Amino acid sequence: MPEINISQASEKELKKFGSNFYENPYLEPSTLLGGKKYEFFIVRIDLNIREATDIEIEAQAEVPQGAAAPRALARNQLIEFWELLSDESVRVNQYQKKKTTIELTTCPDFRFRAKEGRKTYYLVFIGKYPIKKPVSYSIKIYSSNGQIITFDHTVE
Repeated sequence: MPEINISQASEKELKKFGSNFYENPYLEPSTLLGGKKYEFFIVRIDLNIREATDIEIEAQAEVPQGAAAPRALARNQLIEFWELLSDESVRVNQYQKKKTTIELTTCPDFRFRAKEGRKTYYLVFIGKYPIKKPVSYSIKIYSSNGQIITFDHTVE
């Protein structure tokens, strides 16, 4: 297994974090009355590090001119996103599960020190629904050992 691998996260693997957006931070929020307000694109980053390594992530999305591009959110930004949308008083247990999932599985930041061993992180791009297509997602990961990994994906 390479030290760093980037891929699009599958819907099936993301369902293991919960069956609805009240508890699963990787499912798009949607309500019967309000419908879908945000669109997600989720990237999986697998690390298999032999020794502690500094990691830097560049993540961007390009959309047709004049459209709003989705932005990538690291751990604290994703927690803030869900805090703004969640009614913690109504679904306390589900919200706490969601927050714990984010703390354990979302990229800690765009610059962080990765510990030795295997770890999977998710990086979430979020945009207002509908995101104007085509949208091209690009991720570059630089490690202090000199490795540079790129991932490019276009959604039509």
